[in-house]
Amino acid sequence: MQKKLFSIFTIAFFLISLLSTSFLPTQPVNAASAWKIEAVDSVSDIGEDISLAMGNDGFARIVYTDFVTAELKFVQCTNADCSEKNITTVATGLSWFDTGGLLQVQNNSLAMGNDGFARIVYSKSIFEEMYLIACTNADCSSKSVTAIDPERNTEWYPSIAMGSDGFARILYFEFMNTLLMFAQCTNADCSESNVATLDSGAYPYYSSLALNSDGFARISYYDEITDDFKFLQCTNADCSNKNVSTVDSGGVGSHLSLAMGSDGFAKISYYDGTNGDLKFAQCTNADCSESNIATLDSDGFVGLHTSIAVGDDGYARIAYRDHTNSDLKFIRCANDDCTQKETSIVDADGDVGLPASLAVGSDGFARISYYDNTNNNLKFALEEDAPETTPTPTPTNTPTPTPTNSPTPTPTGTPSPTLTPTNTPTPEPTSTPTPKPILQSNNTNSSPDISSPSAPTCADTRPLNTPNLFQIDTNNTQATLYFAPISDAHKYFIAYGNGESTNMYGVEFETGVSNGVLSYTVNALSPNSKYSFVVRGGNGCMPGEWGNTMTATTSNSSSKATSYYKNFVSRILSVFPRRVTNAGSGNGDLEATTVSVKECQDYVVQPGDNLWTIASQNLESGTKYSDLMQKNNLSSTLLNIGQVLRVGC
Repeated sequence: MQKKLFSIFTIAFFLISLLSTSFLPTQPVNAASAWKIEAVDSVSDIGEDISLAMGNDGFARIVYTDFVTAELKFVQCTNADCSEKNITTVATGLSWFDTGGLLQVQNNSLAMGNDGFARIVYSKSIFEEMYLIACTNADCSSKSVTAIDPERNTEWYPSIAMGSDGFARILYFEFMNTLLMFAQCTNADCSESNVATLDSGAYPYYSSLALNSDGFARISYYDEITDDFKFLQCTNADCSNKNVSTVDSGGVGSHLSLAMGSDGFAKISYYDGTNGDLKFAQCTNADCSESNIATLDSDGFVGLHTSIAVGDDGYARIAYRDHTNSDLKFIRCANDDCTQKETSIVDADGDVGLPASLAVGSDGFARISYYDNTNNNLKFALEEDAPETTPTPTPTNTPTPTPTNSPTPTPTGTPSPTLTPTNTPTPEPTSTPTPKPILQSNNTNSSPDISSPSAPTCADTRPLNTPNLFQIDTNNTQATLYFAPISDAHKYFIAYGNGESTNMYGVEFETGVSNGVLSYTVNALSPNSKYSFVVRGGNGCMPGEWGNTMTATTSNSSSKATSYYKNFVSRILSVFPRRVTNAGSGNGDLEATTVSVKECQDYVVQPGDNLWTIASQNLESGTKYSDLMQKNNLSSTLLNIGQVLRVGC
């Protein structure tokens, strides 16, 4: 709407007409859903395994894996908040243990059949078939179990949807040959099916399946080889014909979830691994070659473990984990592309929301099942009160009164009313954002204030997870470390030493946000010697916690190589192809076995310095940066050029 300077009467008329329309939101923009939370089961570890669906009785059904007892369990909620329920063990002997995130993945999926009973697809172990459980009563104490695509035995990441014919559709990743597969079941127990290969060599570690009103599948998946987020439109029942589009690219598309709108177009929530944001794609055509993409949350590292459903208003509902604060959050979209929305914190009591699964009941309220890692509980959240989500209409739809119909009075000395409140729409408030990782020190060209008594603070985000070091290959003078990176780190530190010590030497290297597996080669080791290694992530000036420690022994010959593994599973996995990014090679900051520690002195911070490098140059190892912090009363690791530190004191 173009700004014009009207007369006093015209302005008054305009204000009255403006306020009488629905131009302003009907609810405060910070209104939030209210939640009732119930602990459903006490479980020590469910990995990333949880799936939720709504029964035709209006009550939730949940399936999850208890990694401690190696059991797959099913919950039949018998009231709205699931405070009353039946829990049934539907499978035993699962063996997806201690894989440091490599195999503790989503290996089950749940959907409801036309008969009102659950259908569950799950992978039992690393090298066994995938199975479909067809429950034949409400609590699934009675069931049939069928192997899916039995000629294959490394079927992971399943996703299930039920067709209007009452038969299941199943999406899965065939790990051995890196194939994205689709099975169209042609009978009730899926003992007969049509199987199609959708993509080869894609490593689709994250994928999601939904059926459109035409009965054909829609699939979103993250291609870890190309770092692209892709969408696949099946154009026939068995998906032997399809259209594939790249929706977003550049390290985005993991932790995704897909739902279909009433317009036949997909809505997809996903994680932007490059920026640590939650994003949303509203497809605007059938194959999603065209879409509207919005960033829904960018306050810290957010958007992990997203789950999406469509409400009775046709707009998306999204549950996701705020990794920075370890919270479970929820977004209620108020328009198609979710540029208008309400965000609420569902649970902030401890480390929660990893993973989470969302569904919307016939009453229009959301249900979320999720894991509470602090209290070791499987939890269930029922949305009890939701804010009004009347979307703000486009201002151009409100007719602008014609000023010529109102006589313009002769100006007087009375000041004109202030128009600022009406010309400036009320902005949607957001919380103060957590600064994103900055890959540089707080260095400027301005003169530093060395005399300031207050210690500098670090504005970078601390990584919340630790890298999983699972393999080390050695020869006589080198050790190549293989570790699974973490999603909220941009650089890594390797500390190592002779024997059981890890605080003698250290090396630091930048990677940016990484996926798959990272490798780094440490040089200049002594032959036939035992070393211990440990890795941690970092962002700018803020380091994370150290991960697991591994020991390895160098050989006595350059032609002799030996591999060391964290555990048996890591050894088994080494035979499979994997995406490895070489992060480089180098020596530790100090290579000598005997280190001369400098005497107590003042050190003036130079451009490019950080506490690790200063400790490496002046103390025994970069790992002694904490001694520098303690001796200098530093509350963070951020340094300023020209700052004076006491070193070796």
